[in-house]
Amino acid sequence: MCKCSLSQSFSAHFICQVANKTEEIVALMRQFQTQKLNDYKSILSSYSQIQMVYHSRSLEFYTRAFQDILDIQADEYVETVLNETCPGVPLSHSVPNNMNSSNTSVDQLNVTK
Repeated sequence: MCKCSLSQSFSAHFICQVANKTEEIVALMRQFQTQKLNDYKSILSSYSQIQMVYHSRSLEFYTRAFQDILDIQADEYVETVLNETCPGVPLSHSVPNNMNSSNTSVDQLNVTK
């Protein structure tokens, strides 16, 4: 056997091995990239779902708070506060007659200076 054919045989064998290893590496890279993408999708979808639940509950809370604010009755609140801060003091719901007119002056109210 001559040296030429033997070296050609070794070179063909190594070229074949390199091609096989290259295919294995490409397959491993493809598998890795696919798994990485699936992991990212899983993480991001879980995060998005958590954020949607959080914000929907926040929106429910703020809606309830807004409705509670709208339901506040000012007159009832003032009466409650006055009754708690000044117990036993009779509170009149009516405005004095001399204060009903829009032309009431300070002198008409008998305010002492």
